[in-house]
Amino acid sequence: MKPILFFNDGLRSKDYPRAYQFWQMLTGGLCDSKITEKPTIITNGGAVLGKMIKDSEGDQQAARKDSLYFNYEKGIEILGRDSKIIEAYGMACARYDAKGKAQKTHDLLNESIETLQEKSKSASVRYYYASCFYLYQQKVVGKSVMVEEYLRLKAICETAISSGSKDTKWVKVKDFLLMRAKGFLTCDVITEIYKEKVNADPTNQALLQEAFKLLDDAKCEKEEVSIDFYLDVLEKSIALEPTAEGYYGLAKLQYAKDKKSEACGTIKKAYDLCVDCDIKLDIIKVGVACAPSKWYSVWMKDFPNAGDPWLNKAVQTAKQVSNSSVHPNLTMRKLAYAKAIEYCEKAKSLDTGVSARATKMIDQYNSLLPDCNELFQMDVSKGDKVNLGTLGDVTVMCQ
Repeated sequence: MKPILFFNDGLRSKDYPRAYQFWQMLTGGLCDSKITEKPTIITNGGAVLGKMIKDSEGDQQAARKDSLYFNYEKGIEILGRDSKIIEAYGMACARYDAKGKAQKTHDLLNESIETLQEKSKSASVRYYYASCFYLYQQKVVGKSVMVEEYLRLKAICETAISSGSKDTKWVKVKDFLLMRAKGFLTCDVITEIYKEKVNADPTNQALLQEAFKLLDDAKCEKEEVSIDFYLDVLEKSIALEPTAEGYYGLAKLQYAKDKKSEACGTIKKAYDLCVDCDIKLDIIKVGVACAPSKWYSVWMKDFPNAGDPWLNKAVQTAKQVSNSSVHPNLTMRKLAYAKAIEYCEKAKSLDTGVSARATKMIDQYNSLLPDCNELFQMDVSKGDKVNLGTLGDVTVMCQ
């Protein structure tokens, strides 16, 4: 009875050497029934040993690490394969011998994650994927495993985040997974993994959407190795359920394969299906590549605070200097640069993201403005309002 009291007393007072001394008694083989009665001997033992490891080095530290692993082995022996003990054991291996015990870490944390899912500790998910990476470096697992494990763990992270988990590190762990997985999420690997799955289950919309998302994120419309499979995925997905995302991906593929007219028709379908979808701006940008004059107007209408459409309007306005129908006199037509400057200023006022580009364009157009003296000879002065046909009223600027 006394060892447990002394152990708990040392734990409460943070006298870890004393608690360690009585932990040794409790796990020495004579108090197994007490461990069954008080499983916290194992969990608290792990905490005590963690503190003891931190305050030691060399052979002493190595011996205490062995004691920590023994602590969890003892817990499994007496209490069975409790998921929380398995998780703590796996995390201990990851903390103190990540590469040397990569397989052990992998096996333990895989077991706990399978059971606990989003109730796992976020750190255990992070450690698990790190162990997969070490095993990849050791050529134990391949790229396909790294991708499949990423997808599994990402789903767990998203479930934990959406369920309002008190563990605040899930978002960072999700970011960590993506950072580690990016090197494996290449078009050839995605194609290799999913081509067989899609061929085996071609009407599985969830599978098709998963493949599409990976191909889209990896910009596989630009890769010859995957473009035919990407096209197959989209055509199958759209046939099952026409969506804005599906038509958007198809339009990008068509554009990449120099099928511009088909892409223009497809992106219109994507836009028509996209009411409040998250990719509306992406759809519009593909539309701009197909038919700038039409889609810049759409962009301006749907995103009134965007600067890019106004910069495009400035560029198109500046081009009118060569259009004699605007005004028969070249000096007067050069006032189109003044109108272009107005549009650049408008872009800057709406969107700080285009400020640097707008300033550069303003400097360029200022250098191209007509000479003030030439305008004065035509009875036009700086600050006057003049009409330039299709460009409308322009406030005179000159140099």
